[in-house]
Amino acid sequence: MVPPSLEDNFEDILQKARDGLGLSMKALSEQSGVTPPMLKALFHGDYDKTSLTAVAPLLQLDAESLVDIAEGAWSPQVHTPEGLWQITSPFGKGMTVHAYLLKIPNSSEALLFDTGTSLEAIKAILDKHKLLIAAIFLTHTHSDHIAILKDLLEAYSKPPVYVQANEALRGAQVFKEGDSFTYPPLTVETRLTSGHSPGGTTYIVHTEEASIAIVGDALFAGSMGRGFISHKEALRNNMEHIMTLPDTTILCPGHGPITSVAEEKAHNPFIRGAS
Repeated sequence: MVPPSLEDNFEDILQKARDGLGLSMKALSEQSGVTPPMLKALFHGDYDKTSLTAVAPLLQLDAESLVDIAEGAWSPQVHTPEGLWQITSPFGKGMTVHAYLLKIPNSSEALLFDTGTSLEAIKAILDKHKLLIAAIFLTHTHSDHIAILKDLLEAYSKPPVYVQANEALRGAQVFKEGDSFTYPPLTVETRLTSGHSPGGTTYIVHTEEASIAIVGDALFAGSMGRGFISHKEALRNNMEHIMTLPDTTILCPGHGPITSVAEEKAHNPFIRGAS
């Protein structure tokens, strides 16, 4: 029932919220009035609107936007600006991960954000547009986001690699929260959006056409990354460091479709539930 482009089904969102809050199924059933069998079915993807709307507020989720996702009534409508490429590659069973390539204007170079798992997919874009990699920025160091880093460095004359200091990685230069990098006319700003990982970073770049934020696994269209370190911290950082960007800011997540601040304010159950 959910548009296939979204990373998370409604049951994924429910589970992430429940795990993050540490709420047992028994407590959730007692507080919502949804019977244990119906609650179990709901968490296994058996959609029931009444049960979903009863459970959502207890999980600090917005019921209306969660229903829209469950019923396939929403997916983000965002124009991808020229010179920005979302590069999708497979990992695991039936899953995909994104890297992003952003061309530096008036240049034959581009910035790469994360690597994904396919050197061929990145090479195809670089070759087609006759580009070289000026630098590689890592949103975090989970394996699907750095899988081909070594291969990239060997194939493209070892461009510099940058990662947040909380996730120091051999061969990468570390930076501190708030550091920025300049590739005229572009400036890459950094914001710490940890919670999914210790040094999870959102990179913000302003181009002539758009403001772009590469958010990694901090935020997905209609959802967010699992709070492996801290759900509370992840949600707070999303609210303070991503949702405070201008509404027109384009958001580039590590999984699922490109979205925007405006789309997430209007349709993300976690964001609306925290507002």
